[in-house]
Amino acid sequence: MRKKSTTGGVYVLAATDLTFAFQCFRCFWLKVHYGIRQPGTFPAVFQIFDAQQKRHTIGKRTSGIPVIDVPLPSGRVVLTDVRVLSKDIRVPGTNVTIRLRGEIDAVVLLDDGTFGIIDFKTTLGRFAHVGLYFRQLHVYCYCLENPAEGHPLPITDFGLLSFAPAPELVLVPDVGLVSPMTVAWTPVPRNDEVFFEVLGVAAKVLALDSPPRPSPDCSFCKYVTAINSIA
Repeated sequence: MRKKSTTGGVYVLAATDLTFAFQCFRCFWLKVHYGIRQPGTFPAVFQIFDAQQKRHTIGKRTSGIPVIDVPLPSGRVVLTDVRVLSKDIRVPGTNVTIRLRGEIDAVVLLDDGTFGIIDFKTTLGRFAHVGLYFRQLHVYCYCLENPAEGHPLPITDFGLLSFAPAPELVLVPDVGLVSPMTVAWTPVPRNDEVFFEVLGVAAKVLALDSPPRPSPDCSFCKYVTAINSIA
């Protein structure tokens, strides 16, 4: 298999590359250099949930979104499904140049004139994913503040809007069975210094001539190793 060519000598990294694949440097290297993705599925029902959540929030003031305890930052949801691409980033201490891309679930115009980012999650664990999606949200933030084209948007808030299905269905007359959802806002602290450290690590991994050793916790690499041992 031949390596993928970079775009003008630039590695274009998706937000998901720095989220899921980045949990194992070998998988990350193989994804970026050869386009080999970790196997997985995204059930169609989650696509339906995602579309419903966006239709429910677009154009609304955040105060009209029924969240428990922590309120959303005050503003209006003005955009959904926003594809973004950043300017090139020459990573210090390396010969690697990176360009970031992603697709943002929702952008909020905040009352102070700055902007916020919402990432929708249908999940049972509200706080379990904050560390995982820290990098994804920072990719979105960087792309909006440093776009490849167009005007930059100042980002002052971002986080996860989690939809957790209730354990019981509810029968609504003339509608049918409904699955109520508890909605919670979890702000994710911004830390550009840590994010650029992550980019530095990513650049050093990408600069390797061959894939690094598998992460000991990577289930995908364990599976491949097991298959190869009996093939």
